[in-house]
Amino acid sequence: MRFTKEKRYEYEKHGITEENGYTRWVDLENERNKIIFIGTIFHFFMWVSIYMFTRNANISLKNFGWPYIILFMISVVAATLISGYLLRGTLSLAILSKGKLGSNCFLSVKYANGMYNAEVSRTRVLVSYVLPFILIAALCICAAFLCEGLPKLFFRFQTVLSFYFCDEDIYMFILCLKRTKKGDIIFGEFRKEN
Repeated sequence: MRFTKEKRYEYEKHGITEENGYTRWVDLENERNKIIFIGTIFHFFMWVSIYMFTRNANISLKNFGWPYIILFMISVVAATLISGYLLRGTLSLAILSKGKLGSNCFLSVKYANGMYNAEVSRTRVLVSYVLPFILIAALCICAAFLCEGLPKLFFRFQTVLSFYFCDEDIYMFILCLKRTKKGDIIFGEFRKEN
């Protein structure tokens, strides 16, 4: 698995052309504005949810003092980057590559997403969109129930943030359901009927 600044599929290298029977099922550049709009809506609900969680958690950050508040915020940001980007992207790639995170696996820094340069079944692509979100959210919810005090608040934040990071995945899941057929082989933005 490698990190890359840009998200680029290697279509030519793998012979992914219309002459070989592939058709474009999604153009990510054209969908970017819709994804940003959905992200804005998710962002609004995220902040409302965080407010509600902190209000109902019976925890006042005032009781902890500034050093703890600053440490708490740094921890939330760090954990968010790890769970929201690295863990989610790695889980998606593990699903797509059947657990073999090799040279075809990339994590895009610019788009904060995983990219797999190989043909994959439609079912595997659909699972890769939803399973990482479900696993991360379930782990955070369980941890929030098991903890008390500041750690409980931390895992509640992580639960809400995991919902926020799934906006593109949910949108792509719906697009994939609508624009591809059962049995299709998918390579990035292209599909081929099987």
